[in-house]
Amino acid sequence: MAVPLCCNSQHKPASSCESQIMPSLCCWSMPTHSSLQRDNKLSDTYILSCATCTARSLLDANATVKPAASPPPAAQPQQQAYNPGYAISRPSFVCFGDSITEFGYNGPSGWVSLLSQYYSRKADVINRGMAGWNTRWAKQVLQASLQQLMPQQPSNGSSSSSTNSSSSGSELWSPGVQLLTIWFGANDAVSPTGKDGYLSVPVDEYKSNLANMVSTARDAGVPNILLITPPPVNETAWAKVQGRNVSDRSTSQVRKYVAAAKALATELKLPVLDIFALVSALPAEERAAWSDDGLHPSASGQAMVFRALREALDNWNAFAGIRQSSLPLHWPAYNQVDYQDPQKTFDELFEKGRVVPETSQ
Repeated sequence: MAVPLCCNSQHKPASSCESQIMPSLCCWSMPTHSSLQRDNKLSDTYILSCATCTARSLLDANATVKPAASPPPAAQPQQQAYNPGYAISRPSFVCFGDSITEFGYNGPSGWVSLLSQYYSRKADVINRGMAGWNTRWAKQVLQASLQQLMPQQPSNGSSSSSTNSSSSGSELWSPGVQLLTIWFGANDAVSPTGKDGYLSVPVDEYKSNLANMVSTARDAGVPNILLITPPPVNETAWAKVQGRNVSDRSTSQVRKYVAAAKALATELKLPVLDIFALVSALPAEERAAWSDDGLHPSASGQAMVFRALREALDNWNAFAGIRQSSLPLHWPAYNQVDYQDPQKTFDELFEKGRVVPETSQ
C-alpha cells in the first residue's frame, strides 16, 4: 500500500497527508523540499512519512489510500520477475543496540528474529544488543565487533589447493557487513538523579557518540547505516515494574534524544527510522499495548518494529541494494543445480562468485 508523503522542511504536512501533526517516520536527507515527489514514490530527496499515516498503513491491513481519479491504464505486457540468482556467500546485517535490540531475539516473534526469518538464506542477521548499555560504552566496542564480522582477505602469495575454492570468486562476492542498525538512547536518556543515573549520557554527548559510531562503521566499509530513535516511555507502567513511586525515565526527556538523533541523520545524510513518532501516533489503546513494562516492546510491539523496518528496507531508495528481493540465494536452489553435471554448476559459481540467470540480466 502506498503511504502519503509529507514534507518536514517547515514541519508542515503535504496536502496528501492525513494528519496535521509533525511528520516523522523516515528521512533521506536533503536540505530543501523543492524536489519532493508527491506521487507516492520514494526517492533520494527529503522525504518523510507522517507518523499517523504510516502507523495506519503498518497496523491496519485494511487501510487504503484512495488515488486521484484517472482513466484505467492500458494493458502492459507481463514482465518476467527478476531472479537475483545465487552466490557463494551472504551478507551480514548487524543490529547494534541496547536491551530493545538484545530482546529482539526473545523467541520467534522478536523483531530481530523476524528480520532473520525474512532474510533467510539471503543475509545473516546478527544481534549485537547489550542490555543496559548506552552510547558511551557502545562506541568503545563497535570497531572490534565489526572487525570480527568482516571478511579477511588472504595475504599476498597465499594459495589454496582446494578444488572447491576460488580467490577470484571470493573477491567478486565477499559482501561482509552490508547493514548496521544503531538503536540507542533509552538508557542515555535516563534521569541522572535516578537509581540508574549512572547510565545517563548528556544529549550533546549522545549525539557525538552516535556520530562516532557512524564514522567507525563507514571506515570499516559498511555501506548501509540506519539510525533508530528510542521509543516513548509509559512512565506509570515503568515505575510500577521497577517498584518505584516515580519513573526515572520520561517521554519528555527521550524526546530530546530523538531530536538529536534525527538532527545527526540530517547532517550525515543518513536514513532514520523514527520509532518514537510511530509509537506516539498510535491510538491510546494500541500505544499502551506497545510495551508490557513501559519501555521494551511487547509481542505486538516487536511485530510493529519489524514491519516498520521491513517497509524501510523494501521501499527506501537508500536500501535498494539490500532489498530482500534483490539479494541472491546463498548457494543455488535445488532446481538450479545441473543434476546431470553438478560439477559444472559449482565450477561456474566458484569462478564467478555470483550467478544471475541470463533472463534477469
